[in-house]
Amino acid sequence: MATRLSPKPLATAPLPPPEEALVIQAVQSQAAVPFALAVDGPMSIPVQLAAMPTDVQAKAIAPPAMTPHAARQPQELPSDSETEFSDKVKKGDTAILILERAGVDAKQAMALYRAVRKIYNLRRINVGQTYHVHLDGNGQIQQFIYEIDHRQRLVVIRDDQGFRGQLKVIPYARSERVIVGELSDSIYATLKAQGESTRLIRDFADIFAWSVDFATDLRQGDSFRLLIEEHERKGQTAEYHRILAAELINRNRKLQTVYYDYKNAGGYYRPDGSSMQGMFLRSPLRYTRISSRFTRRRFHPILKRYRPHLGIDYAAPRGTPVRSVAKGKVEWFGRKGANGKMVVIRHQNAYKSYYLHLSRYAPGLRRHKSVSQGQIIGYVGSTGMSTGPHLDFRLAKNGKYINPLKHRSIEGPRMPKSAMADFRKHTKTMLSKLHQVKLAMQQEPQTKPFNQME
Repeated sequence: MATRLSPKPLATAPLPPPEEALVIQAVQSQAAVPFALAVDGPMSIPVQLAAMPTDVQAKAIAPPAMTPHAARQPQELPSDSETEFSDKVKKGDTAILILERAGVDAKQAMALYRAVRKIYNLRRINVGQTYHVHLDGNGQIQQFIYEIDHRQRLVVIRDDQGFRGQLKVIPYARSERVIVGELSDSIYATLKAQGESTRLIRDFADIFAWSVDFATDLRQGDSFRLLIEEHERKGQTAEYHRILAAELINRNRKLQTVYYDYKNAGGYYRPDGSSMQGMFLRSPLRYTRISSRFTRRRFHPILKRYRPHLGIDYAAPRGTPVRSVAKGKVEWFGRKGANGKMVVIRHQNAYKSYYLHLSRYAPGLRRHKSVSQGQIIGYVGSTGMSTGPHLDFRLAKNGKYINPLKHRSIEGPRMPKSAMADFRKHTKTMLSKLHQVKLAMQQEPQTKPFNQME
């Protein structure tokens, strides 16, 4: 519901003289309040809390001095009231409409819209987001605030040059939390059962995407632990921000990684300084299951005869995003007989990857266009000769198909020697925090992957 406060009687709060500066006060951060230590279960525990800095301070803005000639001109007398208007964006709203709803004329609304579009495009206003408008007695905008999301807001004020906008980070308190668990189902189902966000699960899968195929490599009884960073803003619950360290025990193989910011380019590294990132992702899909493997002799379900299957079939719902397993260039895409809609990407070192039976292509896909590793290039479908929605993924080197599951990815760059001393110190601290919580009821790992369990 819109909130309009008007008028404000002069007798109660006299208007300031014209020469007085308009001061916008920065939002002050609140002191961090430590969380209580949970003792009922070992699944998560906060370990640290620190206050983050507030917004930058706003400067006072004074109107220009009037010349003697201007002072003699007839002036419109100010009305007896200012107006403050607050509301939420409704379906079908535009930036111009919400300003006009607050009492702003169309010319002024358009001037504000154009003035701030290099900072934030007000075409991207979202239903349900809050906005505030402060008008002076003559209906002129003095301040406009749009809450972009719970992380940042757009603040626009009027000065002698017109409208000036600024994006401001909403102050937050930073905390760390440890999550531990043992797989009895897929990694997605396990973490969802613990109440964790989908974004955290995706990040976890992406960190190990070069080392682990979440569709084939994980086993019941495998365990994991995560040290995560969370941000808490006033009136909001703590929100996941980033994984700081992670450990995955997969079939008695221990995989560890820490996040390290090297020259403002953060990434994940193993304790020995090698990068987690490789040339190829282990899978073009996140946490799905394999329905058919690479083989020289497979009974075809439609043709009813044996023939080679030179790729990996990933069963997934129609519309599931398909990612390029490595950076490269789109060599070809289109419909090709039994393969249906497909994309071919050329990579370094004479590699090519193939994505078959797609339902559609990613917007903007073009021949000879560069794609990055992990970029969405299409969506799972069942075009061509297919019994149901799935992705047939193939990998070739020097024109010969190879088994993607047995291919060893080329590793990415290592941590520079000049940074190793600080990196080792940082890694020791992160791994120590990671192991503050013990995983209860350790069990012997099973021998079957999830997609083969009953």
